[in-house]
Amino acid sequence: MFLITSIGDTSHIGMLLDEYYASLLQLLRLESSTVVEKIHIGKALTILIDNYHDALENDADFEAQDVNIDAVMHEFNHLRSNSKQHKRKEFLVQKTKFRDYLKTLEHKWTPLIVIKLHHKKFEISGWNQWVQYHAVKQLLLNGLQAHLLQNMHLKEKFNIDINEEFVGISKDEKKNKKFANLQNQKNTKMDRSQRRDKKRGFVFDKALVE
Repeated sequence: MFLITSIGDTSHIGMLLDEYYASLLQLLRLESSTVVEKIHIGKALTILIDNYHDALENDADFEAQDVNIDAVMHEFNHLRSNSKQHKRKEFLVQKTKFRDYLKTLEHKWTPLIVIKLHHKKFEISGWNQWVQYHAVKQLLLNGLQAHLLQNMHLKEKFNIDINEEFVGISKDEKKNKKFANLQNQKNTKMDRSQRRDKKRGFVFDKALVE
């Protein structure tokens, strides 16, 4: 559901709000829904409403829909402050998530991810890219960094602008680089040791002469 609500332009995503708004809000109000389920439902509504607002502001052809966003915000406020239904740890997670959702609906706040690749920092911002990034991360697991460096589709999607020359270092090159670093460290230690020995020898000779 999250991935669906994050793909496409804001107008197409915003149009989904009319279709899913009522059923998602109903699920959110169910006492049988777990904290995790409520958080996921709240996230889906937040993404839909965020895109809906963006479409209203930036697409002249986009038409307003008959949805009660105030009712969603009221429910979000309730879930942010209602600590009676859950254990303390669960409530703290719920409180944090719905506080962020309300920040989006009230102040247009969006999440920001900062990733570091070869000493360069890249920012992934907005709910749509946040959802897509985490979907890719969950799918690729330990292979995420390699794909962000080499997969042109992902680089373009997340605006990863990095030189190809830094990419594709072979195992032998990594091994040689590691060996060279170790050798440099060894040479540095030997050089320091020799300098200390010379200094000690000089002090000893001076004392002997005196």
